[in-house]
Amino acid sequence: MNLTENEIKVLNAICHNFYGDGPGDHIWSDSINDSHKPSGIEGKALSGVVSSLTQKGMVETGGDKKDATCWITKVGIEYFRKEVRNMKK
Repeated sequence: MNLTENEIKVLNAICHNFYGDGPGDHIWSDSINDSHKPSGIEGKALSGVVSSLTQKGMVETGGDKKDATCWITKVGIEYFRKEVRNMKK
């Protein structure tokens, strides 16, 4: 599966988030960029990237408004471990 540069940045930000212990942990959606590797993407653009990752089965979301969370799926974790970690970014 091919991911865009922005999708990879957001996947990295979620996987390295300060509020999770690793890929697969639920984090607050509004804290995606509170990360060792922030994506640099914000607002509606960030929402669009998360939506795209959700459509590709890499991310799931739950809750609503200020209680919204997101997490990396098993598919996303495997992609992250095989592809993203091997990239020199």
